[in-house]
Amino acid sequence: MKQWVHRKSLVIFWLTLSSYLITLFFASYVGVYLTYVAVPVIVVTGSLAWFSRSNEYSNFIGEIEEELQIDKINGLLKKKEDVNSLDISNEEKLELKAMLDAKIQVLVSGSKSPRS
Repeated sequence: MKQWVHRKSLVIFWLTLSSYLITLFFASYVGVYLTYVAVPVIVVTGSLAWFSRSNEYSNFIGEIEEELQIDKINGLLKKKEDVNSLDISNEEKLELKAMLDAKIQVLVSGSKSPRS
């Protein structure tokens, strides 16, 4: 239903806008009644088309943010594995691992559920 409203309002919007502009360009005199009818139709159908558009853009942005979040988590997990190869004391290794675990936990708890 939402897509139907979107398509119909877009068609009416573009037809009315183009007809109105063509009339203004070619007619030597245009009565105010044309403006009284055309402008509200353009505003209403344009608003309907705008608010009934799909959320593909916002879904795409959300997917990118999720992928970036996953990349951050994977990077931190790799760094956690690399801590063992560092030439530092065991206490410092444990401290680094705990810090990385805390960052990973923050990222995991802040991430969105996967999209279907």
